[in-house]
Amino acid sequence: GECKVNDVVVTDLVKHDFGGAYAGIAARAVFDRVWSDPQCDGTRHLLLENTTDWYGQDKHGNVWYFGEATAEYTYDRNGHRIDTSTEGSWEAGRDGALAGIVMLAESVPGVFYRQEYLPGEAEDSARVEKVDIRVSTALGNFTGCIETRETTTLTPGDIEYKYYCPNVGVVRVVAPSADGGAETVTL
Repeated sequence: GECKVNDVVVTDLVKHDFGGAYAGIAARAVFDRVWSDPQCDGTRHLLLENTTDWYGQDKHGNVWYFGEATAEYTYDRNGHRIDTSTEGSWEAGRDGALAGIVMLAESVPGVFYRQEYLPGEAEDSARVEKVDIRVSTALGNFTGCIETRETTTLTPGDIEYKYYCPNVGVVRVVAPSADGGAETVTL
């Protein structure tokens, strides 16, 4: 029932100071910002979320997720920021957090993988559902795409189906609801 604008920007910034088994690994910083769009016209109004994600690719082509520094903002009715939450922030190698895979180099239906892991904070996993599918959105028609089923043990029953396409990334997210409906985000 509401619109948002999500800007994702791959930067030239690289993080090198992970701890533990991840010490010395270089990961690219990606800025992910979500804005309210009350008129649903693409206008960025209030900044709702400001996140820096860290990704790296191994020699096999798998894209690893090494953590995120996130801030979510709450506003009063007049648009004044009243609260900031950093819940959900985590970093591989600190406080028991483990890196996960955000995208496999070779997707095979039925393969299950952990995307992120910090006990009680970040416990997302995915399973490849379909490969080499066609997806159509307002951005165009895409081929060679995959569909994943993504879940978290933190909120059992929450499911998202995501559609990833070559050279673009995520083009659609479908979140079925308990009442039989579904929230669909199409890019």
